[in-house]
Amino acid sequence: MKYLNFDDHGFSVFDLTPARAQMDYFVIGDRRDPGAGVSWSASWATLSGTNKVVPVSAPVGGSDV
Repeated sequence: MKYLNFDDHGFSVFDLTPARAQMDYFVIGDRRDPGAGVSWSASWATLSGTNKVVPVSAPVGGSDV
C-alpha cells in the first residue's frame, strides 16, 4: 500500500496494459452534492517485469479530470 487518504471522499481507477499497471486516485469536492467537481489526487504505477511501485505525475489520459 503506497497511498491512503482517510480525510477526503473519492474513488480510484485501475488501468492495466501490457506495459504497466496504474492506479489513479480522485477526490470528490462534496459527496452530498451530485454536481460536485472531481480532482486528481495521486497516481502510482508499476512497469511490466518490475516489482517497484513509483509515483506518476498525472492520471491516465491527462493531468486532471
